[in-house]
Amino acid sequence: MMKKLRNVMLFIILSVTVSSWSQIGSLDTSFDPDDGADFQVNAALPLPDGKIMIAGAFTEYNTVSRKGIARINADGTLDTTFDPGTGIQTISSSTAVVINGMKRLSDGKMIIVGNFSVYNETPIKNIARINPDGSLDTSFTPHATMSGILYSVALQPDGKIIIGGSLIVNNSRCSVARLNTDGSLDTSFTSYLTGFGNSSFTQYALAIQPDGKILAGGSVPTATNVFVKLVRFNTDGTRDTSFTPIIHTSASTPINAQGAVQSLLLLPDGKIIVGGGYQQLFGSTTKYNFTRLNADGTLDATFNSGSGTGSNQLNSVRATALQPDGKIIIAGGFSLYNGTARKGIARINANGTLDNTFVVGTGFNPASISSVTLFEDGDILVAGHFTVYNGTTRNRVAKISTKTINVVSISEGGPFCAGASFTVNYTSMPAETSYNAENIFTAQLSDATGSFANPITIGTLASITDGTISVTVPENTVAGTDYRIRIVSSSPTITGDKNATAIIINKPTAPTGTAVQDFETGQTLADFIIEGQNIIWYDVAIGGTVLPSTHVIEEGVVYYASQTIDECESFDRLEITAGIGLSAESFEMNKLKYYPNPTDQFLNVVYSENISSIVIYNLLGQQVLSLNPNSQTAKVDFATLNSGTYFMKVVSGNESRIIKAIRK
Repeated sequence: MMKKLRNVMLFIILSVTVSSWSQIGSLDTSFDPDDGADFQVNAALPLPDGKIMIAGAFTEYNTVSRKGIARINADGTLDTTFDPGTGIQTISSSTAVVINGMKRLSDGKMIIVGNFSVYNETPIKNIARINPDGSLDTSFTPHATMSGILYSVALQPDGKIIIGGSLIVNNSRCSVARLNTDGSLDTSFTSYLTGFGNSSFTQYALAIQPDGKILAGGSVPTATNVFVKLVRFNTDGTRDTSFTPIIHTSASTPINAQGAVQSLLLLPDGKIIVGGGYQQLFGSTTKYNFTRLNADGTLDATFNSGSGTGSNQLNSVRATALQPDGKIIIAGGFSLYNGTARKGIARINANGTLDNTFVVGTGFNPASISSVTLFEDGDILVAGHFTVYNGTTRNRVAKISTKTINVVSISEGGPFCAGASFTVNYTSMPAETSYNAENIFTAQLSDATGSFANPITIGTLASITDGTISVTVPENTVAGTDYRIRIVSSSPTITGDKNATAIIINKPTAPTGTAVQDFETGQTLADFIIEGQNIIWYDVAIGGTVLPSTHVIEEGVVYYASQTIDECESFDRLEITAGIGLSAESFEMNKLKYYPNPTDQFLNVVYSENISSIVIYNLLGQQVLSLNPNSQTAKVDFATLNSGTYFMKVVSGNESRIIKAIRK
């Protein structure tokens, strides 16, 4: 049987490149939070053991009570071994209870900051240290005179804690303070003494430089209509005057007076990614919501972010993360990046342009992201107030893949016959993607429209490296011109993208003919009247033994016929039952003439004896024409019949003969 369609002039197997479009940015379906958090998640941290800490304003996770904080397993289910009890609460029922920020300490404990006054029935104000089992670490005692909502937290290498928000320390307003490892105020850090004035203010983002200096972003009024959005502190808490602060004057653009810096990302070269909901004038250049600064705070004009996420501060960039290759993940409330649709999340090249290989589809809905962090393998953990990612339900926590598997080439370029076998070559992106020992690569075939809604497995390979999979197209695959192939790995779970070039699969239908056909003694299979090309006879419907066309027909036996078109043999076979065996000894075939056959109108029939009748049947056995010549010659008019094959029964006296006639 021929399974591969090829030009008859070519006998060399060709390797045809059919590289797939790499759609990194797809949802990792192995992580499914199901009902997930019932309200906003503000912070999410991958843990070394693969589990994940989340914190925010939620009260339940998967319908289980978890007020403000929870730990979830690598698959998204709740980790019940972490039990925060009654979690965060507040004495005032009119105040929102929320955790805004969270950091993990080297011993596995967690520092949480936000707006709360109780943790698991124990009074504690807006900052707490949580043990790995979820209980409160009572050895951590925050400074007694410190109050105000906290929005951010950062850890110094020595274990001291930088906090930021709407702080009041020793009855003085400030935006940043430093605590000792036990929670007490570090009085050697003097920012709390000077603050930024006595109006209301908020600090949202912190970043500690390798030299120990501290960047603080937010929106802090220092005088009428003047807002400081980004400053740098020395290690003792004094202002670093060598750093050019971002200062906004609301009198010049009053509609954006309340804009703020909400995220800070330090780059290895000392430059700073600044995200938020703001409009800022740098000399004659206006930047919105996302930009890159030089180490001294001046605008980096080489960073080509274009119009960024737009001019409205609601299109904010609230979270950022740096990949090892220098690309930047940004997330927030935006729906565009430099005019291209990217709802809630995007990946930016090192020069500020959009990375179009990171494909998010319809993105997050609503576009409300608070946190992005990277797993050790480079995948992205996203948290916020969304409920859908690219059409799939994901309640406030999602895992986005930064890896894919590309179909590089197919050993024979196609088209293919149903039942064909060939090989598929694949590579991983990025190239350093590692697989676990139990990993299985699976080659999947789409349906005829290219959809993988119900993929068909056509080959597997146990391997931890890129390579080649031997595949076989199922015999019962329907014909189509837009099939695709993709590769899926099991450990870790990576769903590769489909190959870019459509694959054609040919599958001829079975030949046609009457299901029961009478025959004359001594006739062979070649004498059955069927319509098809390159007929092959079998003794069973599937598989079986090939019968030669010279095989003598036996009465009552069932025979099966396939046809081969363009070197593809039909999977389905025509079933014909041999009917009554008739004697043809008295019908002198050498004296029966019929011409022209095929014909486009008249078929002449001539016999040595008188022809009493001629009856024409279609392949379904239905009579379509008859005449009674009562002559040795007859002219049969096929003009009224459709093109195709017909049975013509010629009767002379007591003898008859069935012949095949073709209407052009």
